[in-house]
Amino acid sequence: MPDSTDKTFHCTVVTPAGTRLDCDASAVEVPAHDGQLGIWANHSPLFCQLGLGLMKVTERSTLDTGPRPNRHELVVDGGFALMASNSLTVLAYEAITHRHVREHSADDLMERLERQLERAVKEEQRQHDRKKIALVQRLLDNLT
Repeated sequence: MPDSTDKTFHCTVVTPAGTRLDCDASAVEVPAHDGQLGIWANHSPLFCQLGLGLMKVTERSTLDTGPRPNRHELVVDGGFALMASNSLTVLAYEAITHRHVREHSADDLMERLERQLERAVKEEQRQHDRKKIALVQRLLDNLT
């Protein structure tokens, strides 16, 4: 775990399907239920509910790795984030990563999301599913 003078902090993203990300980060942006939230090293403790959105993780500062630090993007759909003792833990109901898309067929993923949209009964759920499909499509577009 980085010490308190370090400009990084530990970041873990866990879902019911397993750990999606485990790294030391210099910055993280999470989709809180009421808007995007930025987190940096030595951030004050916080606990927040997550909504549907894009989570962005920068692994190292640009001073450490040059002009293009290692970045991760995840589509997060609900859960909670806890920042304490210079460690961020995200417990997400679902988190879709680039690695997840590479391991599974992107077509299969999009078909699953489209079927989910078709089964939605309430308009609120249909809007949620449409937004999720658009975020996953954005993630897929960034892969190419």
